[in-house]
Amino acid sequence: MPKIDFATIKPILAGPAEYHPYVAPIYRGEHVEIQRGKYRRGEAAKRHSHPEEQIVYLLEGRLTASIGDEEFEVTAGQGYHVPPNTPHNLTVIEDIEMLSFKNGFST
Repeated sequence: MPKIDFATIKPILAGPAEYHPYVAPIYRGEHVEIQRGKYRRGEAAKRHSHPEEQIVYLLEGRLTASIGDEEFEVTAGQGYHVPPNTPHNLTVIEDIEMLSFKNGFST
């Protein structure tokens, strides 16, 4: 399936509910996962880590991210990188739309 239409992908839980209780369309290839997420102001992903490297690109909105010991604000057109097994969390300041890329996925 070379063409991916996120409008037709059934949203699934984006992570374990204890730290990320939201659903989003997620496409999983053999070695890469991409998520197109839309989250509302005040929503958050609690501090967690995973074995996959993750890169997030913000299409619109604004959030605060905490990666390891660093905390910073991310706005549309910016992103952030989470190395494998690094504790991180985020809080949505303004409604966002984002793309999240991971090298693999946990089930």
